[in-house]
Amino acid sequence: MAAGTRAGAQFLEALFVNGRKRQVTSLNRKQKRRQAKRKKQNHPAPPTPPPPATAVGEKLAAAKRLRRAGRLREALAQGREILDADPKQAETLHFLGSLSMEVNNFETAANLIGKAIAVDSGCAGYYRDLGTALINPHCPDDPVI
Repeated sequence: MAAGTRAGAQFLEALFVNGRKRQVTSLNRKQKRRQAKRKKQNHPAPPTPPPPATAVGEKLAAAKRLRRAGRLREALAQGREILDADPKQAETLHFLGSLSMEVNNFETAANLIGKAIAVDSGCAGYYRDLGTALINPHCPDDPVI
């Protein structure tokens, strides 16, 4: 009986945590899934780390900072340097197209953004900006893309 008494005492200790009675319930499968889903919602997965910085990425970030500062000529020069190194940089092509729209050069903007779409056709923002450049009345009817 001593072994049974000790097991009973351990069971009672497990029921009481810090002097309070612990709620013991058994959940069915549906309830367990709902509980797991709530835990995931309260504790989202940690954010993914940013991609490793590259020289092109750093130059493009610098060009974007220049643009925000209102130094469009310098930003344009920086973007052209990036394209000289790698002419297939879709983000840089789009950036230069956006800069061209800011200075009302819609034909160049449409060409650059069209090239960005040819390189990376999965970005909806590129299509939006291409539409903006093409709708402008200063742009020719059939831009070269």
